[in-house]
Formats: sequence, structure tokens, C-alpha cells
Amino acid sequence: VDASHGLLHAIMRHRICKILCIRKRGVAGVPRAVRGMKDRFAEDAANLANLEAHFASTARRAGFTRVFTPIVERTEVFARPLGISSDIVGKEMYSLEDRSGESLCLRPEGTAGVIRAVLEDNLH
Repeated sequence: VDASHGLLHAIMRHRICKILCIRKRGVAGVPRAVRGMKDRFAEDAANLANLEAHFASTARRAGFTRVFTPIVERTEVFARPLGISSDIVGKEMYSLEDRSGESLCLRPEGTAGVIRAVLEDNLH
């Protein structure tokens, strides 16, 4: 089992190195991260996880609970409270129309979605 695990590890390492070499050369067809976005690996990812755990623990002690809202919201959730001319709505929001013609967007920030959830679920 150890020998096969070592072989599998070597094959995966070889494939990853091959992908990274291709990326560095900029060969067409290899996906790249979006400009300004960063992948987090190993120590960096562990540090972020520890920081998040610390904040979550502090928030729990203060009586807060975690809220998860959808990544896609109706555009009106942001356009109405922030104003149509705000930078978030005008420059930072990715909007699309669904099949029924409803305007949806990728959540540009968390506050409006949390307020919508609190109001919708009568948690106020």
C-alpha cells in the first residue's frame, strides 16, 4: 500500500508541475485565476482558517451566530438600498437575467443580503 501511495503521489506531483510549467509559459487553453484573485494553499490557507476560527469564536462569545446567504440575489436587494448610481451597483456588480426575465446578480457585499434574510425570515 505504501509503495502504491508513493507512486500515486509522484504521479500527481509530476502532473501538477507540468500544469504549473505550462501556466508560466502562458500556453493557450490553461485556465488562469481572475486578475486580483489569489489561490490559497498550505500555510496561507491554514492561517486564513485560523483567523476565521478566531473571529467565529469571538463572535459566538458575544452572542452572534453565523449567517449564510446565497451568492446569487435579486438585483433589487442591492439596487434599492444602495441606489442605482452607487459604485457597487454601477461598477462592481455582475448582473444577469434568468429565464423568466428576472434580474439577478452575484452578491457584491454581504450586508444587504443578510438584512433581506432577517426581514424575510422574520428574525427582527
